[in-house]
Amino acid sequence: MIALKIACLLAGLAQHGLPVSIAQDEPDRPPALQQIGAADLILDLHRFELVPQAGFTYFSEDFEGGPSPCLGLIARAPLPFLAPREDELHEAIGAFVQVTWSTIDRDIPASGSTDGSLFFIGVGVDFLLLRQKDAFVRGQLGFEYGALSDVEQLDSGFALLTGVLSGVQLFQGVWLTWDIEFAIGNSGDWILFNQAGAVIRF
Repeated sequence: MIALKIACLLAGLAQHGLPVSIAQDEPDRPPALQQIGAADLILDLHRFELVPQAGFTYFSEDFEGGPSPCLGLIARAPLPFLAPREDELHEAIGAFVQVTWSTIDRDIPASGSTDGSLFFIGVGVDFLLLRQKDAFVRGQLGFEYGALSDVEQLDSGFALLTGVLSGVQLFQGVWLTWDIEFAIGNSGDWILFNQAGAVIRF
């Protein structure tokens, strides 16, 4: 008899859904998150953005090189599954890949080349520090590999990458950015990238 009553109860739930009192106890999911597919919940490529940049590179004392021009490009997409619950847009945390080109002209006595091109590729995550209607500030943390060409007494290698990217909206769809990044090597030497750019959103 008890088994029959349970079966009838389950059949009623399947037909009419949860009772109102139980349904109201279920936590509400943010509407934006309900619209994100399983794949985009990890990396939301529907909000992919590019940030082309240009500026100057500055070197620590041991590099013995002055400021040099640089060009960079950041590709970034949100990581919705890491976003805090209060982030209704689910874009507070993102993943990025970036490439940067620069040059160096070292003031050292050497038998080989003291100037050449520098290429960097970095990966990491960024996190929202401040967001307003027409401005944002993001922290950046990752790793970067520097290919230091064949410049005398410079070795290619990995570095810790930290930075701050800020943006200001000029008008609808147009954002200008300012990006300051430090690449810090094992020896304590560092390279600073100071670049301005613009956000291109897809």
